[in-house]
Amino acid sequence: MVEYYNLFLSIDPNQLGTTGWARSNTVDCFSQLMDTIRKINPLMKLIYEPMGRLLLKALNEPEHEYWGRCANCCFTDLDIMQLSPILKEFLKSANQVIQRDDYVEKLFVQRTVSYGTTAMVNKLCAKNAMGEYAAEFKAILDTLINLDILDERANLNPYGELLQSLLNIGQTTKEKAVFEMVLPATLKCLTMDEDRIRQAAATVFTCAVMNFKDEMAPHLAVLLDSYLEHMHMGWGHMISTLYPDNPEVVHGKLDAIFDMLNTDDSYRPMDIIVILTPVAKLHPEMISESQWDQLLNRLDNQSEQMMLLNLLSSAGDKLPGYFLPRVDQFLQLLDAVPMSIYAITNILATLGFIAEMAVGKHIVDNLYKRVATVEQMNRYHVVNVIYRVGTKHRPLLEEKKAMFERYLEDPQLCDLCKGALDIIAGRTAAELDERVHKQGDEIGALDQRTTKTEKNVTALDDKSKKLSANVKELKTDVAAVKTELRELAERVAQMEFKLSDVDKQMMSMAPSWVPAVSEKLSKRDWRLLAERLGYTQGDVDVLQGGPRALLTHWMCCQPPASAAELLRQQLDELAWTVERDMVIRPTIIPDPEPKQEKPTVFLSYQWAHQPQVKMLWQHLLAAGYHCWMDVGQMGGGDKLFAKLDDGIRSAKVVVSCVTPLYARSANCTREVNLSISLNKPIIPLLLEQMPWPPVGAMGPVMSEYLFVRFFQRDNERTGDERYWPAAKFDELLMQVRYHAPPDRAVAKASYWQWSPSEQAQSKAVTTTKPPAAASGPSSGKVFLSYQWGHQSQVKALRDRLMGLGLTCWMDIFEMGGGDSLYEKIDSGLREAAVVVSCVSEKYAASMNCRREVSLADALKKPIIPMIVDQRCPWPPAGPMSPVLTQLKPIRVGSDVQQHWSTDAPEVRELLTRMSPHFLEFSDRVTSQACVIA
Repeated sequence: MVEYYNLFLSIDPNQLGTTGWARSNTVDCFSQLMDTIRKINPLMKLIYEPMGRLLLKALNEPEHEYWGRCANCCFTDLDIMQLSPILKEFLKSANQVIQRDDYVEKLFVQRTVSYGTTAMVNKLCAKNAMGEYAAEFKAILDTLINLDILDERANLNPYGELLQSLLNIGQTTKEKAVFEMVLPATLKCLTMDEDRIRQAAATVFTCAVMNFKDEMAPHLAVLLDSYLEHMHMGWGHMISTLYPDNPEVVHGKLDAIFDMLNTDDSYRPMDIIVILTPVAKLHPEMISESQWDQLLNRLDNQSEQMMLLNLLSSAGDKLPGYFLPRVDQFLQLLDAVPMSIYAITNILATLGFIAEMAVGKHIVDNLYKRVATVEQMNRYHVVNVIYRVGTKHRPLLEEKKAMFERYLEDPQLCDLCKGALDIIAGRTAAELDERVHKQGDEIGALDQRTTKTEKNVTALDDKSKKLSANVKELKTDVAAVKTELRELAERVAQMEFKLSDVDKQMMSMAPSWVPAVSEKLSKRDWRLLAERLGYTQGDVDVLQGGPRALLTHWMCCQPPASAAELLRQQLDELAWTVERDMVIRPTIIPDPEPKQEKPTVFLSYQWAHQPQVKMLWQHLLAAGYHCWMDVGQMGGGDKLFAKLDDGIRSAKVVVSCVTPLYARSANCTREVNLSISLNKPIIPLLLEQMPWPPVGAMGPVMSEYLFVRFFQRDNERTGDERYWPAAKFDELLMQVRYHAPPDRAVAKASYWQWSPSEQAQSKAVTTTKPPAAASGPSSGKVFLSYQWGHQSQVKALRDRLMGLGLTCWMDIFEMGGGDSLYEKIDSGLREAAVVVSCVSEKYAASMNCRREVSLADALKKPIIPMIVDQRCPWPPAGPMSPVLTQLKPIRVGSDVQQHWSTDAPEVRELLTRMSPHFLEFSDRVTSQACVIA
């Protein structure tokens, strides 16, 4: 077969003679040979090299019709990539043939060029390989647009068909270089008289606007002129998309655009309204009063009502004066166009708010009549207008008080009704805020007094029992008793302060020599020593432990280097003033210990939990982390606040052991505030079950952080002295390791091979940014917004999407102890390409979920609502309703996990709505959706 093929190539066309019989029969034989070769696939691979030579002969010797006819037999079922070595040479030769005037009339030459080039276009587009040959195809396009493309019967000749095929490239390509190649010629084709070429060029721009908006925007003037002249199908959406980048072009043609509204064509006015919608939203002042009248007069046209109302709603708050005379018309449209109730009520609310009370009352009274009869899903919008108008004209709210009370239990309307009733009762937001703050201050002061009183209860209890027997006698002298109690409370407070100071300073065990020295001091001696050391009589009264308490307090309150020496000097002098020998040998008081090296982890805790924190300190040391703890780092004579300041400044990370006592401790609050000021990472450990954030001064600081739950539940018992779950200690080590590496020299063998558990590793895995699958807008994530009550269902959805190759953001896989909650959510939303909102009744009531929806709407992120709670009405009640109302929800069954695993129709709908936002996955997701279907 191959030999036969080469034999046909060796024929000299001049030997076939001038008659068509021999040439025609030879071409027929060659055609039959090609048909036979196509049936035997292995043979096709053997003839691609001679086939390439045949195609080049057809172009390089166009005067011989034989080569052209043989070449035309090769284009069927041709694998063009097998001819890649000669493709560029073929395209250059084809362009040269097109440019030769002496072959313009030879049909077989035109067909060789047209069929061969068209076949190459189709195959290269199918394989996304057009970019490599863009320059050659551009040259052919530039030549074709200057040729006559019609035959004698006004049909497209082969060159016209080739031009049409090359224009089709712009409809399907996603390569910027390829689109830029066809763009100049496509723009010129818009001005041609031939309808088929002009329509092909128009279709290019219709399809390409989503992918090449930036490239098309500079040519909006040419596109708009072509649209006004030829009214291309579907161009309204394209022009409205390009408008924000080049608004002046549309502003200059507004008169001509409005003139096109006056036509009998039912399609054209709706296309014009699509163009005018972004103008009304962004620059309504560019539309004249007569043009607004023209739009308002078209509200009677039922086919245009919904689109016109959306247009007017976007401009209602900017130019309300045009719409006030039409209030009654808008009220009538509520019944005529129920599908546009959101747009109509938005206009009415704006008009009622800015108008006089008479107009507002007219609107409110008309809407009040519709509240009981309107559909449940639209009732919220009607009541919302009454509420918004009533905030400006309060008497109107008072007239409708009964209505708000009647719908107070409606979950969809309860927030609106409560707000209206608050306004009627004079409880404005500012007044409520001031009252809440004042009450908060009173509660804080009461809490402080309660804390002080609790400390005095034990001391006063015995005295209260004795005084209870004399209550009748003391009633006559209540004023004197109150004065005595106040003085006693002040004295107790002073003594508590001094005792607290002693307790804070004595943060480590007394030096070993203190007992031996204290035994040698009598009551008189140690009081005399206290006086010589500068203690007052009140200080001595506080030191109820006698000489041992005095020596311990002295060593805790003085510098270690000088405290022992000064004490020795006073004891030596005291030995000569007392009656008996009190010479103390210097060896009893040793020199201070050398200063230890500063650890990298600072343990902040309240002293009531010292045993638990000591155990944590031991395990962290075994894992290779030196920890600062006041028991291990504070020595006799050290200054408390100076040592705490030095410990926090030298630490790489601060671990806060949070309990209710810790949250109320002033010293612990100082440690946390200093850590924040020094920009130290903080990891909160929750040692006890308690509300988060903690109540008190520490609440605003801790509210930004995520805690590590460090107490065990029934199913987490470890069976040893540890009081934390094993997985949570792994999470703590992982968080600490972010900021400080472990010291292998001090780590024990049990921690040498430490690695976080799977749960602890999830954060380390998910917080590392995965490699992007492709560049462009498709490299974003799917942000899963949900309420924790549906966590298991949302995890099943995440697994399903991850299986399709999509990257998902879900808080439990993205955040750990010590992370900033709002910073992580903000970062996740900004990086997201689409937001899936898992709606339920608890979701609509959750403050954090409301913040997520509000931020997603502000960032203009695509939102896909998915109702996971069948009891939840649509739209959901509450502040997120205005954002979600215009979106179509996806309703799933009660068993969401089962739905995702069995590929129900809900899966197909979700994947279909997500695919436009993930370009590189769109084919995969679409094909998946087709398989599911």
